[in-house]
Amino acid sequence: MIPRLRAEHDLPSAELDAVEERLHDDNRRLTGRDDDRALTFALRDEQGRVVGIAAGHSWAGIAELTLMWVDETYCGLGHGRKLLDAFVAEAAARGSLRIW
Repeated sequence: MIPRLRAEHDLPSAELDAVEERLHDDNRRLTGRDDDRALTFALRDEQGRVVGIAAGHSWAGIAELTLMWVDETYCGLGHGRKLLDAFVAEAAARGSLRIW
Protein backbone atom coordinates (compact mmCIF):
# COMPACT_ATOMS: atom_id res chain seq x y z
CA MET A 1 0.00 0.00 0.00
CA ILE A 2 1.26 3.45 -0.90
CA PRO A 3 0.79 6.09 1.85
CA ARG A 4 -1.34 9.12 0.96
CA LEU A 5 -0.31 12.65 1.87
CA ARG A 6 -3.10 14.98 2.89
CA ALA A 7 -3.53 18.09 5.00
CA GLU A 8 -4.82 17.37 8.50
CA HIS A 9 -4.52 20.70 10.28
CA ASP A 10 -7.02 19.61 12.94
CA LEU A 11 -5.32 16.32 13.83
CA PRO A 12 -6.53 15.29 17.31
CA SER A 13 -4.01 16.03 20.07
CA ALA A 14 -4.01 12.39 21.21
CA GLU A 15 -3.02 11.17 17.75
CA LEU A 16 -0.31 13.81 17.41
CA ASP A 17 1.01 12.92 20.88
CA ALA A 18 1.14 9.22 19.92
CA VAL A 19 3.17 10.02 16.79
CA GLU A 20 5.50 12.25 18.79
CA GLU A 21 6.07 9.43 21.30
CA ARG A 22 6.98 7.10 18.41
CA LEU A 23 9.52 9.69 17.26
CA HIS A 24 10.97 9.89 20.79
CA ASP A 25 11.18 6.09 20.96
CA ASP A 26 13.08 6.02 17.66
CA ASN A 27 15.45 8.77 18.85
CA ARG A 28 16.12 6.95 22.14
CA ARG A 29 16.82 3.70 20.33
CA LEU A 30 19.08 5.26 17.70
CA THR A 31 21.10 7.47 20.06
CA GLY A 32 21.11 5.40 23.22
CA ARG A 33 19.99 8.50 25.13
CA ASP A 34 16.90 8.26 27.31
CA ASP A 35 17.23 11.41 29.39
CA ASP A 36 14.29 13.24 27.81
CA ARG A 37 12.12 15.04 30.36
CA ALA A 38 9.53 17.78 30.46
CA LEU A 39 10.83 21.16 31.63
CA THR A 40 8.02 23.43 32.82
CA PHE A 41 7.61 26.36 35.19
CA ALA A 42 4.16 27.80 35.87
CA LEU A 43 3.09 31.06 37.47
CA ARG A 44 -0.25 30.71 39.30
CA ASP A 45 -2.60 33.30 40.73
CA GLU A 46 -4.30 33.12 44.14
CA GLN A 47 -7.01 30.78 42.76
CA GLY A 48 -4.41 28.40 41.34
CA ARG A 49 -4.99 29.31 37.69
CA VAL A 50 -1.97 29.35 35.40
CA VAL A 51 -1.26 32.97 34.45
CA GLY A 52 2.23 32.42 33.06
CA ILE A 53 4.28 29.54 31.76
CA ALA A 54 7.66 28.57 30.36
CA ALA A 55 7.40 25.03 29.01
CA GLY A 56 9.43 22.68 26.90
CA HIS A 57 11.72 19.72 27.40
CA SER A 58 15.34 18.65 27.64
CA TRP A 59 17.10 15.75 25.96
CA ALA A 60 20.65 14.80 25.01
CA GLY A 61 22.26 18.05 26.13
CA ILE A 62 19.69 20.29 24.46
CA ALA A 63 16.63 22.07 25.86
CA GLU A 64 13.76 23.44 23.83
CA LEU A 65 11.40 26.17 25.03
CA THR A 66 8.16 25.53 23.15
CA LEU A 67 5.68 27.68 25.06
CA MET A 68 6.21 31.02 26.78
CA TRP A 69 3.25 33.12 27.91
CA VAL A 70 2.22 35.59 30.61
CA ASP A 71 -1.40 36.73 31.02
CA GLU A 72 -1.86 40.38 30.06
CA THR A 73 -2.85 41.25 33.65
CA TYR A 74 0.59 40.21 34.88
CA CYS A 75 2.71 41.65 32.06
CA GLY A 76 5.34 44.28 32.76
CA LEU A 77 6.02 43.03 36.29
CA GLY A 78 9.07 40.88 35.57
CA HIS A 79 7.23 37.55 35.60
CA GLY A 80 8.31 36.64 32.07
CA ARG A 81 11.95 37.20 33.00
CA LYS A 82 11.53 35.05 36.14
CA LEU A 83 9.97 32.23 34.12
CA LEU A 84 12.68 32.37 31.48
CA ASP A 85 15.49 32.55 34.07
CA ALA A 86 14.07 29.51 35.88
CA PHE A 87 13.80 27.58 32.60
CA VAL A 88 17.39 28.40 31.62
CA ALA A 89 18.75 27.55 35.08
CA GLU A 90 17.01 24.16 35.13
CA ALA A 91 18.17 23.39 31.58
CA ALA A 92 21.74 24.14 32.62
CA ALA A 93 21.38 22.00 35.76
CA ARG A 94 20.34 19.12 33.50
CA GLY A 95 23.49 19.55 31.43
CA SER A 96 21.93 21.30 28.45
CA LEU A 97 24.53 23.10 26.38
CA ARG A 98 22.02 24.72 24.02
CA ILE A 99 18.49 26.05 24.32
CA TRP A 100 16.23 26.43 21.31
